[in-house]
Amino acid sequence: EAVGFNKLVIRPQVPKDLQFVNTTYNSVNGPVVSNWRQEAGKVRFEIEVPPNCSARIVLPNGITQIIEPRKAINGTEYSERETVFAVGAGRYVFLVQAPLP
Repeated sequence: EAVGFNKLVIRPQVPKDLQFVNTTYNSVNGPVVSNWRQEAGKVRFEIEVPPNCSARIVLPNGITQIIEPRKAINGTEYSERETVFAVGAGRYVFLVQAPLP
């Protein structure tokens, strides 16, 4: 989204016929990680934003639990179809329960 890859948009897609995805993009600032796994009617998202970067993490709407970090994330936006978290560098883990598309 910006010059130098320091502002990212991470929007994982969760097709029903896949159980998991593990992906890493080696940016100039370090690895950008977007992994997810379907487990017992929920989807666990594991996201890593490299140093000196910020990101908008866009997840499908549903009951969302923030596993890591263990604090509220400021800058959260909600819509009918998705939840958007504005975050800085670091590791983030979310657990989203239905309704997923």
